[in-house]
Parts: sequence; structure tokens; C-alpha cells
Amino acid sequence: LTGDATAAKGSHQAAIAFASHGLGIARAGLGRPDEARTAFAQARSIFAALDHHALVAFTLLDELHDVVLTYHAAHPAERRQLAAAAEASLGRTGGALRPGVSPRLTHLGCFVLDGRWDEADAILRDLPEPGNAYFRRELTATRTVLAYHRGASGQVWDEILRLLPDGPATEPGDVIHQEGLFLQRLAADVCLDRGNL
Repeated sequence: LTGDATAAKGSHQAAIAFASHGLGIARAGLGRPDEARTAFAQARSIFAALDHHALVAFTLLDELHDVVLTYHAAHPAERRQLAAAAEASLGRTGGALRPGVSPRLTHLGCFVLDGRWDEADAILRDLPEPGNAYFRRELTATRTVLAYHRGASGQVWDEILRLLPDGPATEPGDVIHQEGLFLQRLAADVCLDRGNL
């Protein structure tokens, strides 16, 4: 293939991978975890063939959050395996990560669920702002869940309002869908805890 033909083939494959990734997110949200995993696997396979290791990691993180932590929370080995694979993929990204951003952040969701909160705190404490929406989702979910279970509702609201500054009046589309839904559910939990219906 000529250089132009190779680039066109790569663009075509990347488009298929992004579409598969999107299908994985949609199918997980529709309650079809097995179909979601198939779509994530297809996206991951293509991204790996294109040497897009960060995108491989992002599919793993979406599968971890949207499928495994949601539908298979009782299978700790499965979630730890995905987190480790995402960490390994991020480790192959070269200079794609901001300085000081540790690939270990892929384990945050597992650490929270496994009760390894001190380890999660250590990652959060040493982590600069990662500058990426996927990583931000990891940090937001970890900080808010830990704060919620530690009774620090003020910190929970700070996190919620940081991304949803207009509260319930926030227009759809202003934040990443899964992150917005997560924060809405958490806000409802805090309100219910306070007896605010």
C-alpha cells in the first residue's frame, strides 16, 4: 500500500474502533453487559493493532466502570484484571501522560470497592491534575465515593458542583454522560440522607 492508502486504511479502522467503543458504552447503559463487552473487545483489538495504547486503556476503563463494577461487582479478580491491563496499556503510552500522572490510577475504582482506601488516598494525594476526561472520571468517582462514605457531604457537594455548577439546572451535554449520571445519583443519595426529598 502507498502511504496515502495506509493512512486511509488506518483512519477507517480507527473510525470502526471509536464506533465500537461507543456501542460498548451504549450497550452497557442499556443493560446489555455481554454485548457491551464484545463491543469493547472489538474496539480494543483495533486500537491495539494501531498502537493507540491510551485508547486501549480507555476502553478498559469504560468496561471496568460501565460493565464490571456495575454488573459484576461480586467478581473482584475480574475487575482487578481489567485495572491491571489498563495500567499496562497506559505504561506503553510513552509521553502521552502528563508528568507525574501514574498509570496506577486505573486501580482507584477497585481500591474503593475493595476497602483499600489508604491506597486510593495515596494515589490521589500524589496525582497532579491529569488533564484527561477519562482520568478525571476516575478521580471524581474516587474522591466523591470516599467523601460520601466518610460523611464529608460538603466535599461531595464541592465535587458535584465543580462539574455541575448549575446543579439540577445544568443542561444535558455539558458533562460526560456517565460522569454526569454518577454525580446525579450521588447528589440524590446525599439529599435523601438529609431527608431532602
